[in-house]
Parts: sequence; C-alpha cells; structure tokens
Amino acid sequence: MDYALTCPDAVFLWTREEYSVNRPEAYYPIHLKVRKDELKDWIRIFKLKDKKSHISGKPVKRTLLGIFYILYPEEHLKFVEIMEGNLSFNTEFG
Repeated sequence: MDYALTCPDAVFLWTREEYSVNRPEAYYPIHLKVRKDELKDWIRIFKLKDKKSHISGKPVKRTLLGIFYILYPEEHLKFVEIMEGNLSFNTEFG
C-alpha cells in the first residue's frame, strides 16, 4: 500500500531533520496521505498493531496522546521516494 508523509513530517524529511516542529513526546501525530480505496486496510492494520489512528476531517472520538497516525485519504497520491542509507521513505510532492 502506498503512502506519503505530509504536513510537518514531510518537511522534517525534506530538510533532512534540520526543521522540526518540536512535538512533545506526549503528543506526536504522524501525518500520512493514503489512497482513499485503501483507507479501511490502513485502519485495520493500525488496529491489529494496537496503534492509534484518526481520519483527518472526522470528529475526534477519543483523546489522542503519544504517537498516533493521522490519515489523509486521497484519490491519487503524488510522492517521491527518498533513500537514506538502507531506509526508504515516501513524501508528498506537488
């Protein structure tokens, strides 16, 4: 399944960790654009892994603390792949 880091996470990656929004450990959202047709799969995976997630634009039904994922469903993704050593990341483009 494809994804793209977006919002401050894309900036953090693009600037090679030189720009950070200094999020506290108690509140650390990770922003991911995902394909709309794969949204249910993403939610299922996060539940199976016992990770908290939220769909952007939907009402928040619980307190989100610690590390959690905000999903931005999109019809199509534009992203570039960035290689850092042995790691590969997708980040928003355009």
